Amino acid sequence: MQKIKRFSLSILYFVSFCILGLIVGVGVAYGFLTLSEQEAFSSWELLSGDLQFVKINTADNQTVWAQAVDGKVYSWNTNCYNENCNQWVEAKEIPNNEPEYYSGQTMEIGNSCNAEGRVQKAPGQVVECAHVTFSGAGFGTEVYYALMDDGAIWMWEHSANSIEMEIMPLCGGILGVIAGIIVFALFILRRATK
Repeated sequence: MQKIKRFSLSILYFVSFCILGLIVGVGVAYGFLTLSEQEAFSSWELLSGDLQFVKINTADNQTVWAQAVDGKVYSWNTNCYNENCNQWVEAKEIPNNEPEYYSGQTMEIGNSCNAEGRVQKAPGQVVECAHVTFSGAGFGTEVYYALMDDGAIWMWEHSANSIEMEIMPLCGGILGVIAGIIVFALFILRRATK
């Protein structure tokens, strides 16, 4: 009778630890997604180099084309599947700056990077700002390229993906159950050594 009681109690502890792990794992995943959705992990990044710029010509969600003080136009590409990523390269051609509505992309250039308070304040005095939005099936990106009064260009980017919204809670739940099983095993081991 004592063995049945002990076994039943062990099963109850096991199920409790698994359920608690599941709840905590899913909660942490939703917390991470909420912070990500509120742009908590997005910040301004300097597109460094020795060049000083006077004008943003055009931009898309991965590249900005800007005119330097020397009159030449340079581009900065963040897509590292292409060569010359994350560095200023003299541009051979400049795409037209008409919005590409057919591809889900829009671009506008103005004198501020204000997005109704959602985007962090730019790290300096903004002279010109290009705002690019790109949306596809299940994902989207919003990018700001800010030309500052010192000639530097900074970039702010936020991406969202509906697949992450579906997968993250599932992964969090699975990891939570695994953590619950590990904690249960440690709990049983500690009780057995007493």
